[in-house]
Amino acid sequence: MSTKTSCEGVLGGTVSFSADAGQSGIRIGRKWLVAEVPRGVISSSVYRIEQGYLSMSAIGVEMRVRRKIDVSNNKLRGHFLTITRANGTAPTEVTIDISEAQFDMLWPATEGNQLEKLSLRIRHGDHTIKLAVFCGELHGLLLAEVDFSSESEAQSFSPPQWFGREVTGAPDYRDRVLASPEGGRGFSPECAVSTL
Repeated sequence: MSTKTSCEGVLGGTVSFSADAGQSGIRIGRKWLVAEVPRGVISSSVYRIEQGYLSMSAIGVEMRVRRKIDVSNNKLRGHFLTITRANGTAPTEVTIDISEAQFDMLWPATEGNQLEKLSLRIRHGDHTIKLAVFCGELHGLLLAEVDFSSESEAQSFSPPQWFGREVTGAPDYRDRVLASPEGGRGFSPECAVSTL
Protein backbone atom coordinates (compact mmCIF):
# COMPACT_ATOMS: atom_id res chain seq x y z
CA MET A 1 0.00 0.00 0.00
CA SER A 2 1.45 3.35 -1.00
CA THR A 3 0.20 6.57 0.57
CA LYS A 4 1.56 10.10 0.80
CA THR A 5 3.56 11.09 3.83
CA SER A 6 5.17 14.22 5.11
CA CYS A 7 8.29 12.04 5.46
CA GLU A 8 8.20 11.15 1.77
CA GLY A 9 11.26 12.31 -0.11
CA VAL A 10 13.38 12.86 3.00
CA LEU A 11 15.44 9.81 2.14
CA GLY A 12 15.12 10.42 -1.60
CA GLY A 13 14.88 6.70 -2.35
CA THR A 14 18.49 6.24 -1.22
CA VAL A 15 17.83 3.58 1.40
CA SER A 16 17.22 -0.04 0.43
CA PHE A 17 16.45 -3.15 2.45
CA SER A 18 18.95 -5.90 3.19
CA ALA A 19 18.72 -9.17 5.07
CA ASP A 20 18.24 -8.85 8.83
CA ALA A 21 21.40 -7.39 10.31
CA GLY A 22 20.42 -8.20 13.89
CA GLN A 23 20.22 -5.93 16.91
CA SER A 24 21.93 -5.68 20.26
CA GLY A 25 20.39 -4.67 23.58
CA ILE A 26 20.29 -1.02 24.60
CA ARG A 27 22.88 -0.10 27.20
CA ILE A 28 24.70 3.19 26.53
CA GLY A 29 23.65 5.50 23.71
CA ARG A 30 25.06 8.44 21.76
CA LYS A 31 22.99 10.63 19.41
CA TRP A 32 23.80 12.86 16.41
CA LEU A 33 21.95 15.18 14.05
CA VAL A 34 21.94 14.06 10.40
CA ALA A 35 21.51 16.52 7.52
CA GLU A 36 21.24 13.95 4.74
CA VAL A 37 21.54 10.18 4.34
CA PRO A 38 24.04 9.35 1.58
CA ARG A 39 23.11 7.19 -1.41
CA GLY A 40 23.69 3.49 -1.02
CA VAL A 41 22.96 3.22 2.70
CA ILE A 42 21.39 -0.18 3.40
CA SER A 43 18.68 -0.51 6.05
CA SER A 44 17.91 -3.94 7.54
CA SER A 45 14.45 -2.73 8.65
CA VAL A 46 12.16 0.29 8.61
CA TYR A 47 9.37 0.78 11.14
CA ARG A 48 6.71 3.46 11.48
CA ILE A 49 6.38 4.41 15.13
CA GLU A 50 3.56 6.34 16.75
CA GLN A 51 4.62 7.35 20.24
CA GLY A 52 2.86 9.25 23.00
CA TYR A 53 3.88 10.22 26.53
CA LEU A 54 1.59 9.59 29.50
CA SER A 55 3.93 10.91 32.15
CA MET A 56 7.09 13.00 32.08
CA SER A 57 8.33 13.84 35.56
CA ALA A 58 10.94 16.43 36.52
CA ILE A 59 13.02 13.68 38.18
CA GLY A 60 13.57 11.86 34.88
CA VAL A 61 10.90 9.16 34.96
CA GLU A 62 8.78 8.91 31.85
CA MET A 63 6.03 6.60 30.66
CA ARG A 64 5.15 6.20 26.99
CA VAL A 65 3.01 4.07 24.70
CA ARG A 66 4.11 3.07 21.23
CA ARG A 67 2.63 1.42 18.14
CA LYS A 68 5.20 -0.15 15.79
CA ILE A 69 4.44 -1.07 12.15
CA ASP A 70 6.86 -2.83 9.78
CA VAL A 71 6.95 -0.62 6.67
CA SER A 72 8.21 -3.45 4.39
CA ASN A 73 4.93 -5.37 4.70
CA ASN A 74 2.66 -2.85 6.52
CA LYS A 75 2.20 -5.35 9.38
CA LEU A 76 1.73 -4.39 12.98
CA ARG A 77 4.76 -5.39 15.08
CA GLY A 78 3.10 -4.58 18.39
CA HIS A 79 1.92 -2.13 21.01
CA PHE A 80 4.17 -1.32 23.97
CA LEU A 81 4.20 0.49 27.29
CA THR A 82 7.65 1.67 28.39
CA ILE A 83 8.79 3.19 31.67
CA THR A 84 12.19 4.89 31.58
CA ARG A 85 14.28 6.39 34.36
CA ALA A 86 16.97 8.75 33.09
CA ASN A 87 20.51 7.98 34.21
CA GLY A 88 22.96 9.87 32.00
CA THR A 89 23.82 7.91 28.85
CA ALA A 90 22.55 4.62 30.36
CA PRO A 91 18.83 4.95 31.21
CA THR A 92 16.97 2.15 32.99
CA GLU A 93 14.07 1.05 30.83
CA VAL A 94 11.29 -1.53 31.16
CA THR A 95 9.03 -2.33 28.19
CA ILE A 96 5.95 -4.55 28.25
CA ASP A 97 3.68 -5.68 25.43
CA ILE A 98 0.13 -4.35 25.62
CA SER A 99 -2.93 -5.19 23.55
CA GLU A 100 -4.33 -2.98 20.81
CA ALA A 101 -7.37 -2.29 23.04
CA GLN A 102 -5.07 -1.16 25.88
CA PHE A 103 -3.11 1.06 23.49
CA ASP A 104 -6.34 2.57 22.13
CA MET A 105 -7.48 3.30 25.70
CA LEU A 106 -4.18 4.98 26.66
CA TRP A 107 -3.49 6.89 23.42
CA PRO A 108 -6.00 9.75 23.99
CA ALA A 109 -4.28 10.48 27.34
CA THR A 110 -1.11 11.35 25.39
CA GLU A 111 -2.77 14.12 23.36
CA GLY A 112 -0.39 17.04 22.98
CA ASN A 113 2.60 14.79 23.76
CA GLN A 114 2.80 12.64 20.62
CA LEU A 115 5.16 12.14 17.70
CA GLU A 116 5.51 9.93 14.68
CA LYS A 117 8.72 8.78 13.03
CA LEU A 118 10.31 6.21 10.78
CA SER A 119 12.94 4.11 12.51
CA LEU A 120 15.64 2.55 10.31
CA ARG A 121 18.34 0.08 11.34
CA ILE A 122 21.65 0.55 9.49
CA ARG A 123 24.81 -1.53 10.02
CA HIS A 124 28.08 0.34 10.53
CA GLY A 125 30.96 -2.04 11.29
CA ASP A 126 30.09 -3.88 14.50
CA HIS A 127 27.37 -1.38 15.41
CA THR A 128 23.77 -0.70 14.44
CA ILE A 129 22.74 2.88 13.73
CA LYS A 130 19.12 3.65 14.62
CA LEU A 131 18.10 6.47 12.28
CA ALA A 132 14.92 8.35 13.24
CA VAL A 133 13.21 10.22 10.40
CA PHE A 134 10.55 12.41 12.01
CA CYS A 135 7.15 13.15 10.45
CA GLY A 136 4.50 15.83 10.81
CA GLU A 137 5.65 19.12 12.33
CA LEU A 138 9.09 17.58 12.86
CA HIS A 139 9.47 16.76 9.14
CA GLY A 140 13.09 17.21 8.11
CA LEU A 141 14.58 16.26 11.49
CA LEU A 142 16.85 13.21 11.31
CA LEU A 143 18.60 11.81 14.40
CA ALA A 144 21.05 8.92 14.46
CA GLU A 145 21.60 6.93 17.64
CA VAL A 146 24.10 4.15 18.36
CA ASP A 147 23.97 1.91 21.44
CA PHE A 148 27.03 0.45 23.14
CA SER A 149 27.74 -2.16 25.78
CA SER A 150 30.23 -0.02 27.71
CA GLU A 151 31.30 3.60 28.24
CA SER A 152 34.74 2.88 26.73
CA GLU A 153 33.15 1.38 23.61
CA ALA A 154 30.92 4.47 23.31
CA GLN A 155 33.89 6.84 23.63
CA SER A 156 36.03 4.96 21.09
CA PHE A 157 33.28 4.89 18.42
CA SER A 158 34.08 6.80 15.21
CA PRO A 159 30.84 7.99 13.63
CA PRO A 160 30.44 7.91 9.85
CA GLN A 161 31.14 11.15 7.99
CA TRP A 162 27.45 11.73 7.26
CA PHE A 163 26.72 12.22 10.98
CA GLY A 164 26.46 15.86 12.00
CA ARG A 165 26.75 17.52 15.39
CA GLU A 166 26.56 15.21 18.40
CA VAL A 167 23.51 15.93 20.61
CA THR A 168 23.92 13.16 23.21
CA GLY A 169 22.32 14.37 26.42
CA ALA A 170 20.93 17.56 24.82
CA PRO A 171 17.41 17.87 26.27
CA ASP A 172 15.96 19.49 23.12
CA TYR A 173 16.59 16.29 21.13
CA ARG A 174 14.94 13.83 23.52
CA ASP A 175 11.78 12.31 22.04
CA ARG A 176 9.73 13.32 25.07
CA VAL A 177 10.70 16.98 24.54
CA LEU A 178 10.14 16.80 20.78
CA ALA A 179 6.65 15.37 21.45
CA SER A 180 5.72 17.99 24.05
CA PRO A 181 3.91 21.30 23.55
CA GLU A 182 7.09 22.99 24.87
CA GLY A 183 8.92 21.36 21.96
CA GLY A 184 6.31 22.91 19.69
CA ARG A 185 5.53 19.57 18.11
CA GLY A 186 2.68 17.13 17.91
CA PHE A 187 1.19 14.12 16.18
CA SER A 188 0.24 14.55 12.53
CA PRO A 189 -2.39 11.97 11.54
CA GLU A 190 -1.74 12.57 7.81
CA CYS A 191 1.80 11.19 8.22
CA ALA A 192 1.12 7.76 6.77
CA VAL A 193 4.23 6.05 5.46
CA SER A 194 4.76 4.63 1.99
CA THR A 195 7.28 1.87 1.45
CA LEU A 196 10.73 3.26 0.76
